[in-house]
Amino acid sequence: MEKIINDAQLRVFDEGSGSPVIFTIHGGPGVSDFREPKTWIGPLGKDHRVIYYDQRGSGLSQETDKSTYTHQQLIQDVEALRADLQIEKMSVFGGSYGGFIAMLYALAFPERVSHLVLRGTSSWYGFVEDSIENALEDGRGGMTYEEMMRGFEGGFVSKEEYKDFFARIYPLYSKGEHSQSEIREFLNTKHYHYETHNAFFDREKGDFWKYDIREQLKSLQIPTLVLVGRYDWITPVKYSEEIASLIPNSKLVIFEKSGHSTHADEPQLFYQTIRDFLST
Repeated sequence: MEKIINDAQLRVFDEGSGSPVIFTIHGGPGVSDFREPKTWIGPLGKDHRVIYYDQRGSGLSQETDKSTYTHQQLIQDVEALRADLQIEKMSVFGGSYGGFIAMLYALAFPERVSHLVLRGTSSWYGFVEDSIENALEDGRGGMTYEEMMRGFEGGFVSKEEYKDFFARIYPLYSKGEHSQSEIREFLNTKHYHYETHNAFFDREKGDFWKYDIREQLKSLQIPTLVLVGRYDWITPVKYSEEIASLIPNSKLVIFEKSGHSTHADEPQLFYQTIRDFLST
């Protein structure tokens, strides 16, 4: 369904039934959409009401003025959508960049969050150098330091260039191997909003390079599950360890055979871990 939220038309999916309600926040502004969290949360829909949506400027949601591509706006969109759907309290799930927004939302509206589930994320932008080093060491992306940094600094000039960047780094996201045809098929299903990406990652104006909530997390009292793959290249283990050390009521689980896509690399353990957490 389509909903007008804070003057933006957003694509929203409201599925299943059961408590606690799971509200999902996708990562990768500009390239990701509701399908990303659905790949790792979908099986939980048998027992829970689950909300998926495309953020403004991502997926099939409306592209809005660049000035609205801010963390604060995304937080307000989550809150307005929650109110529109008449959800009193919810479990907020966020992976990667979606984890940033999930934590920011929990800090802004703690009374609306019953549980917080984070997958492969960070509490500040400092992971960039580590992720680039890991990508170069892995070699599967075939990227130079300058090419990788361009992605983190929002320097894309076309949809085609943006798509090519993700085609090159896609193999890094999982410990499994993917054929070129599988990669092409997956990438052809995505929507590429390079200007959305650029707005968030702009080195001078974008919110990504201002993002640092380490101090604020010390005050968060929400039960939090922090999930990360041992071989996560983009948000390495130490950044999840840091989050878990900062949030008082948190639990860290490291998946020893996984990369950034823990749900794909160790699915049975992944889903059982989340189910156990939500039942406590």
